[in-house]
Amino acid sequence: MDRLFTVQEAARYLRYSVHSLQRWRRVGDGPAYIKPHGRKVLYRKSDLNAWINKCDAMSQTDGLSGDRRKRAGRPRLTAEALDRLDKELGADD
Repeated sequence: MDRLFTVQEAARYLRYSVHSLQRWRRVGDGPAYIKPHGRKVLYRKSDLNAWINKCDAMSQTDGLSGDRRKRAGRPRLTAEALDRLDKELGADD
């Protein structure tokens, strides 16, 4: 089963603020999330990793301009950094 992260855990995993995650949810940006009981926001580990990979792929795309250029640069975490964060958070696959 995919590990679920709270907003605080997801922010730490991605190395962004809780406020950034809130803002991205409001504007329809950022990683996919779920609200299993209608209130509490949770993130699947696979969705966080997919978002990281998507942003990494976008950052390597030429010809971006304006706001898309800003978004394309985030996040830049290596697989090694993700493994280290998994260990710090005690995450299981």
